Amino acid sequence: MPQPDVSLYGKSMLATFADDVCVTYRSRCEHDAADGIQDFADRLSDWARCWNIGINSSKSKNVCYTLKRRTPPPVYIEEAPVPQPNAAKYLGVLLDRKVTFSKHVTDIRTRLHAKVDSKVKRGTVSSRFGFSSHRQLPRFSTHRTAAFVLIPPDSAL
Repeated sequence: MPQPDVSLYGKSMLATFADDVCVTYRSRCEHDAADGIQDFADRLSDWARCWNIGINSSKSKNVCYTLKRRTPPPVYIEEAPVPQPNAAKYLGVLLDRKVTFSKHVTDIRTRLHAKVDSKVKRGTVSSRFGFSSHRQLPRFSTHRTAAFVLIPPDSAL
């Protein structure tokens, strides 16, 4: 599949994997970041139209990674607003807006506990695990990291 030929500025970065496109834009001002992302979304829409590729704006996400409480202006793809959730999953990692990874760690722990519980109930937990139930699993904590980026991942090209 042809890649979008869109030139990006020094404040932004484009990452693609299969049919996912991730754009990051760094700025101290949420309006400047939203304008940069909007500029990219407009150029990507033009490129997709040229190649007869549809972009589903409802599957796209626009997350503002910041410690500030303000919500940035909306971004539109083909005149449809892009949802602004508090977290987005990209390549298997759940990125929350404060960049603490706490939701990701909680999700991993929950899935691990479910697997261990099912093995304990079936009696298939071997001694190589070194514990007999999920109560003995170590707790993981996350530390806050300051970052300010807008990312609309999961754009279906």
